[in-house]
Amino acid sequence: MFPWAKFRKTKSVIKLNVKLDHSRYIPTFVSISNANVHEVNSIKEMDFHKGDVLTFDKGYMDFKQFAKYCSAGIYIVTLLKKNADYE
Repeated sequence: MFPWAKFRKTKSVIKLNVKLDHSRYIPTFVSISNANVHEVNSIKEMDFHKGDVLTFDKGYMDFKQFAKYCSAGIYIVTLLKKNADYE
């Protein structure tokens, strides 16, 4: 379905980033990209507000950015890498 999303010789992979408005249960932002494109590219295009909940794969670890989100009242849900160093 996505011939532009070549990931390896034997498979194609897409990455879907979605921001949902939970009060109306509708997407307010959708980004579909090749799996090789990093999440940070989509995150820069999204507007976040106090009370939003962000979920990330453990491949995206930017603790400085996470701290900014937390100070703005934005929640983070992610899996931590085994060697994560945080307070």
